[in-house]
Amino acid sequence: MHSPAIILSHARPFAKFPTGTAVQAFVIGVILLWTGASAHAADGRGGAQTAAEAVASLYALVDGSRSRCPHAFPETAAAHERALSRFTARHPGLISRLRRSPHYEHARRQFAAESAYDPARDTAQNLDPECSVQTGILELMTDSDAGLNAVRRYDALLSK
Repeated sequence: MHSPAIILSHARPFAKFPTGTAVQAFVIGVILLWTGASAHAADGRGGAQTAAEAVASLYALVDGSRSRCPHAFPETAAAHERALSRFTARHPGLISRLRRSPHYEHARRQFAAESAYDPARDTAQNLDPECSVQTGILELMTDSDAGLNAVRRYDALLSK
C-alpha cells in the first residue's frame, strides 16, 4: 500500500479544480482505488471504500458527466462521448450494478445539487479540463491493466 503523500502527489495535476468539487473528489477516489489504498487513507479514518462512495464516484464519471461534457469544446465532448460509449459497452455488468445500487438515487441527487450543469458557470472553457480528465479515466478503465483492476474492485464492491 502506498502512503497518503504518494497517493495525493498523483492527484496534484487535478488540483486546478475547485476544492470539494465532484470531479476532484472522483479523481482522488479513483487514484486511491488504483493504488490499492483505502478511500479514507488520506484523512486518517482507515477502512475500505464504501459502496456509497464507489457509487458516487462512478455516478460522477458515467451518468453525471453525460449532462456536463456535451457542453465542453466539441472535440473534447466527442472524445468523451466515444470513451464513455466504449466504457459502458466494455463493462455492462458494472453499469447495471451501479444503477441498481441502493446508493444510486442519493448519488444522483447529490450530484444534481452540487455539480449539475449550469450554463452561467459551466462554460466550454471551464468544462474542457474536467471532461478531458474524465475521458482519460474512462480510457484507462477501459484499456489499461490498472484501470481494469479498478473496475474489478468496483464490481466486487457493488456485488456485495
